[in-house]
Amino acid sequence: MFERRRHWTPFSAFALLASLACEESQPPAPALPPLPQLSTSGLDESAQARLQEALARAERSPSDAEAVGGLGMVLQANLQLDPARQCYLRASALAPKSLRWRYYLATTQLGAGMFREAAESYRQALAADPGYGPARHGMAYALLESGDTSGSRREYEAILAEEPDSASARYGLGRALAAAGDTEAAIAEYLAACEEFPTFGAAHYALALAYRDRGNDRASDRHLELYRRHTISSPPVDDPLMISVRQLG
Repeated sequence: MFERRRHWTPFSAFALLASLACEESQPPAPALPPLPQLSTSGLDESAQARLQEALARAERSPSDAEAVGGLGMVLQANLQLDPARQCYLRASALAPKSLRWRYYLATTQLGAGMFREAAESYRQALAADPGYGPARHGMAYALLESGDTSGSRREYEAILAEEPDSASARYGLGRALAAAGDTEAAIAEYLAACEEFPTFGAAHYALALAYRDRGNDRASDRHLELYRRHTISSPPVDDPLMISVRQLG
């Protein structure tokens, strides 16, 4: 049998050169954030064991988003937010279409006061799953804290269009309106929040301040007393992703 020889035409050579040039012109893939350096000091033995197990898994599979993100979850559960954020950054880069890692990244950014970054991470999480309510609330809050009152107001209004009974969204919208200088509208939203959840401490405190600024001391004192009774009371949040983190603590 005779071996068939490949005949190169001028077009074939041109195509090869063009392909090589295209490959050379492509920018290199961005480097992944490294795994964090960890310290287990201050943790009890069970927490140290969980952390060491999660770290070993991530080190064995550093390109596995589940392994890297799982380490972040254990870290976040033990309030080690900076290294948790580093894990979530890496996991998000490994699995850019995953809701979980972008959402967890946003929560750690929020905890660090990185409000603009958190808003963007929430936006990317919602691109993966537009129906995950806690991410919508988180994005509206992050926008407000970043100073984007109009963006926050739009987000809270969109939430209320689908969840008109959401006391948390009513309160958030009230804060956005107050930041924009619309005190009357803000009071209406705070009152609506308290109607939906009568022991909403933060909403009562906001009402106390708003009524004080209007010179209505009687109403201000009434809501301040309600705030004192229910200081840490707030509407429950149905957030399965964060429940998964807390279970690791």
